[in-house]
Amino acid sequence: MLSFFKELIHYRKNSPALLTGSYKPMESGNEHVFVFGRECASEKLLAAINFSDSEEIAALSVDGTLLCNTHRGKCGGEKIQTTQLKLKPYEGLIIRLNQ
Repeated sequence: MLSFFKELIHYRKNSPALLTGSYKPMESGNEHVFVFGRECASEKLLAAINFSDSEEIAALSVDGTLLCNTHRGKCGGEKIQTTQLKLKPYEGLIIRLNQ
């Protein structure tokens, strides 16, 4: 768990979108899933958080690379390309979107 939080801090300190990017609210089509973007000229990120105790689906078109996932306890590199993002109970994701 400690290594997961170290990874999150690393991304926060080294991500142009998280440091200086603008906040962009996004619609998930699901009242239990909160989604927003952070973007700057060089990077676009998407964060999705499921606040429910059941699996939820967000109606989002996503094409990018998984950076962090709260359920895996580690940061990834997995490619994600979907039109429906499935989130486990209380799961949070950060995805670097392809530009």
